[in-house]
Amino acid sequence: MMRKIACTIVICAGVVVCCAVFSAAASAQQTPAVGKEQVSGLDKSFMDITADPCVNFAQYACGNFSKLYPIPADKSGYGTFSIVYDQTQEKLDALLKKVEANNASRTVNEQKIGDFFASCMDESAIQAEGLKPLKSDFERIANLKSKSELTALLAHDQMINVNAFFGYGEQQDFKDARKQIASVDQGGLGLPERDYYLRTGAAPEKTRQQYVQHITNTLKLLGETDAAAASDAAKIMALETALAKVSMDITSQRDPKNVYHPMTVAQLTALTPAIAWPRFFEDTGEHGISDLNVANPDFFKGLNALIESTDLETIKTYLRWHLILGMPGYALPAALDEERFNFFGHQLSAQPQQRARWKRCVQATDGALGEALGGSVREGLFPAGEQAADGADGS
Repeated sequence: MMRKIACTIVICAGVVVCCAVFSAAASAQQTPAVGKEQVSGLDKSFMDITADPCVNFAQYACGNFSKLYPIPADKSGYGTFSIVYDQTQEKLDALLKKVEANNASRTVNEQKIGDFFASCMDESAIQAEGLKPLKSDFERIANLKSKSELTALLAHDQMINVNAFFGYGEQQDFKDARKQIASVDQGGLGLPERDYYLRTGAAPEKTRQQYVQHITNTLKLLGETDAAAASDAAKIMALETALAKVSMDITSQRDPKNVYHPMTVAQLTALTPAIAWPRFFEDTGEHGISDLNVANPDFFKGLNALIESTDLETIKTYLRWHLILGMPGYALPAALDEERFNFFGHQLSAQPQQRARWKRCVQATDGALGEALGGSVREGLFPAGEQAADGADGS
């Protein structure tokens, strides 16, 4: 019942727009569970005309949708956008399979997307490799001798999509749309956002306990003893909670003026001297950065205090956890992948079962090589009628 209510809220966020505008696209390949043929335009079958629109307009506009389209077992919510996304994924899967096999006739873009998709689908190879691909990264962490060596490691982490302690990237300048500028922002949390660590009550506390158990289980799968894993998980949770306390809440972050603080690199260095920022930028391949946006200066001030006050072994434990956390589940051995889904998918998001691997690999390929996929469309690989599938993200 709770899952059905959640779906109604999502569907009716746009009320008639959500139920009507996309009904034509939804009708293209999928019909309701009851077998009713859909028509283009406003699909009245989504409506519950027995409801009084002046009392519950959401039920009136969309009340029958959840009956026609119950939430699939591999999703925690469902709506008309989900239908369009699912259809897009099916199209992309068929297209990717055309270039999955290695053959000399593939173009450069076909080879890129085909090899990426094939490697993602090769579960036996992933299982056989285990954590060997991360061996050098774990060694890099283990070999840290002092906090002065953190800068190089954090720069390397950012290059492999691991946001330990903070996030780094580029953004459009809020006050000059012609410019792309470097940006650093708060980060380093394993839970979705700050308030997961700070909310009071039985439910938030249960989530935190489940999260600590998830960290413990993961560390055991990495080879730690039961006692060491439990102790390290508690240390990681304490450090992430301290990071959460100096982070901005998610509502405040929605106001652009709260996350726009242009600074020079020298000013950022004064906030966080524990990180050698000029070296950091050099190591990430960005030469000559003189200024950037520091989204949350108070966070970086607090981060410096945390780095200084936290012992090196705890920092290394935290970095090992975030290295694994930064890796996509589909690229990890099955036990780690299943453990991740059990917490983030099942316990945190109420998703009954993991998505099929082909769905995850289609999404991963489109996310990592969307430009190549688009290039293949333009090169004529895919039929013209299927080009609309390119670039859909389903979010």
